[in-house]
Amino acid sequence: MAIRTLPRRVEYFERDKKTKRLGYVTDVVSVDESYSWGDYRKEIQWIEWDKGTKAIRLAYYVKDNNAPDDEYGWGSQTTLILKVANAEKMFRAALRLLKKKRKLGQ
Repeated sequence: MAIRTLPRRVEYFERDKKTKRLGYVTDVVSVDESYSWGDYRKEIQWIEWDKGTKAIRLAYYVKDNNAPDDEYGWGSQTTLILKVANAEKMFRAALRLLKKKRKLGQ
């Protein structure tokens, strides 16, 4: 199973098991990381929902070490989906934390 090209359909049920969410991942920022147990593609995904709202989702895909890219499969058992304004707050706070820790040599 390869990572599908954009736009990627997103579909799931909310916790009430009645409300169905439909939308598309229309843009991504990704980074690849390798570990002894496998290769990961970690993504920040821009989602456009069918009702016109937008969101940010943090997700990842996984494959065996050195397997071809078309072997990536969905790895996120749970994902974090944020309203765009809240994602921006979190990312800005994370950047401040990163700068502070680097300044302290951590």
